[in-house]
Amino acid sequence: LIILFSRLKVDIADIDSVQALLKESHKSLIEEDSKNSVEDIDKSLLDEGDKNLQEDTDKLEEDMEDRNLLNEEEIRENNELCAEVAMLRKEIHKLETAEMEMDTETDETETDGEATLGVEEEEDENKSAIENISEDIPLEMLYGNALEGMSWGEQVDTLEQLKELVARHPGRAQELHQKLSSPSRRRTLLETVRRLNVKQAKAQEKRNRLLQETTSRLRELLNKEQEERLQGIHEERQRKQEEKAAKEAAAEERRRVLEAERQERLEKLQEERRKKEERVGRKQQEREMERQTLAREKAKDRETRLSALNAAKMATLEELQKKIQQKQEDYARRHEENIEHIRHRALESSIFHCTNDDEAPRLVPYEIKKLCELCNVLIGSEVYLLSHLRGLKHQEAVARLNEGVPPSKEDLITYNIQYIVDAPADKIDPKIALDKERQKALKKRCKKIRLRMAAKGQDYESKLESPKKIDSPNKGRLQKCLKDVEKLHSSQGKGQWPNNAITSLERALGEINRILNKQNILDQVAFQALNGFTTLSNILSLDLDVPTNVTSYIPPNTITLWHPLPWIEQHRLKRDSGQCLACHRSPAHNKQGLSLIKIVSGSAIWDIL
Repeated sequence: LIILFSRLKVDIADIDSVQALLKESHKSLIEEDSKNSVEDIDKSLLDEGDKNLQEDTDKLEEDMEDRNLLNEEEIRENNELCAEVAMLRKEIHKLETAEMEMDTETDETETDGEATLGVEEEEDENKSAIENISEDIPLEMLYGNALEGMSWGEQVDTLEQLKELVARHPGRAQELHQKLSSPSRRRTLLETVRRLNVKQAKAQEKRNRLLQETTSRLRELLNKEQEERLQGIHEERQRKQEEKAAKEAAAEERRRVLEAERQERLEKLQEERRKKEERVGRKQQEREMERQTLAREKAKDRETRLSALNAAKMATLEELQKKIQQKQEDYARRHEENIEHIRHRALESSIFHCTNDDEAPRLVPYEIKKLCELCNVLIGSEVYLLSHLRGLKHQEAVARLNEGVPPSKEDLITYNIQYIVDAPADKIDPKIALDKERQKALKKRCKKIRLRMAAKGQDYESKLESPKKIDSPNKGRLQKCLKDVEKLHSSQGKGQWPNNAITSLERALGEINRILNKQNILDQVAFQALNGFTTLSNILSLDLDVPTNVTSYIPPNTITLWHPLPWIEQHRLKRDSGQCLACHRSPAHNKQGLSLIKIVSGSAIWDIL
């Protein structure tokens, strides 16, 4: 509303400027009749504008009355807007009255000789009208931007000075009379009335357009306000419905709680009744048993007194033990603090001795290893401490800490005491960690080599031709023992073997060992043909694949029970000398023997690692 009324104010100011232009054009009329007609026309236009403005104001007041249902803040704003409209109307009326007086004064100074007006006269008239309009504009509007930053007193003084500057200079009336009395500015009364009617029609058209725009804006504003009010009513209705639903839910909850409380009271009454019945029955039984329990109560009372005395003694004893325990803990704590203080002083003394060359360091390991926080190095004794303090790494770290300047002897001792502290319990020496990593890498490498050797052996066996039928005196026994070993390996697999399986394995391996110790070539060839080397290699591999920190699946005595190395070494000597006929008849015999030597040798290497 404020924005619309401000625009309405601007539009009314434009209408006033048009009216001022019309009045200034009337100054060219000399005759009293034309002046009177112009004044009557102006008054009618002003009355019509006042009437339209009054109608708009009345409509606004009616709209204000229709919106009494709004809150107090909106009513107060509407009242302020109505007051502002009334004030604007008064100002407009005041400005029109002042303009009419100025027209009357100016008309008295004009002459009676006016004639027709040409094209040049119209241009002069427009220029004079513009000058008169600029003269009628108040100084506050012309110099409003310059007066904004001034106080009220400064604004009044400045306006007075401006009024003095723009006041009429001497002879202005005569110049104006000569200017208006020139033959080029004379016009007929009909031409003047026609031009005036045209200007009034344009002004009326503009006024009607502005009033229509203002009315449409006000109507849009009222429609928007009505929509907002309806939306507020809808929201209020929805809120009330939600509150009603919440109240109903709360009432239902209260009813449920009351029903639960009623059920609980009924249950309590039933429980109390049952307890009362039990209590009555118990009292009857107590009366019956009272005579019998009297003697026992006396004995029990005596025992209770004795137990109370014993409990008091035990409580006193426990209190004494707690005090003794507390004293022992305090003593241990003080002792630990003294030990820590002595250890710290010993460390300071060690650092001082290692800094100087007066005494030799002691080769005694520290109870708690020391840690250099600058270099992240563990120190085990004074010898390692001296080596570290004299080392280039520690000296460079201290120099960096001292901003690149070599520290003095006192500063060096201070830095050493400050940054050499007791190592945490979980601190691991980087060298030990590196050694463990190296051992892990070696184990992995050995495992890969062993797997590669086994794979090559299996590849060779797969490519090897099966020998012809071989007869040996102990072939059946070897076949039975090897089947038992293979059956035990497939059934037990990885994991701890039971005692009966270990006994069976020892029996089979012992039998095979006794047969092969006879150094019979046919038995050896039969052992190779029955895949004895593969079976024994599987048993040895099972013992080698035990993870770290896990007990061996098979006891070491069982593995050492069978020693194939002596007869395999003897077989190698015979093969080199050409005395082994089996090697000439079966190359696989020679190859499997060498493979088993490698596996056993690998086992020994693995045990050493």
